[in-house]
Amino acid sequence: MIGNKAILDSNVIIDAVRNLIDIERSIFQFGQVYISLITYIEVLGYNFKDESEKLLTSQILGMFEIINPDIEIADLTISYLKMKKIKVPDAIILATAKKLNAILLTSNIADFKNIDAEVIIDQSVKY
Repeated sequence: MIGNKAILDSNVIIDAVRNLIDIERSIFQFGQVYISLITYIEVLGYNFKDESEKLLTSQILGMFEIINPDIEIADLTISYLKMKKIKVPDAIILATAKKLNAILLTSNIADFKNIDAEVIIDQSVKY
């Protein structure tokens, strides 16, 4: 059932680590919450200010099942890239949400706007 699952965009995790949002409060309404392997890579590639942020990052990432891209996600990604100018990582995250029939939770809706009306984009993260 759509609405019971969510996939988190990288900015949501980074904002949680930087203490800009309460991640638990933002995701409490979802039964299952995932991250794409791309989110994992983007978040761990972010330059955090110190070791405590790195540790918190690992703890937050460990809360979620990581979804690896497969051929279905690759094909959806390709169709998004042909449809509209979108960054490859964002297209993969969007394709992952579509495959899972999950809501994409982001704090930057502009990255995903007007690409796939079937994927619900939710930017109601709790700041």
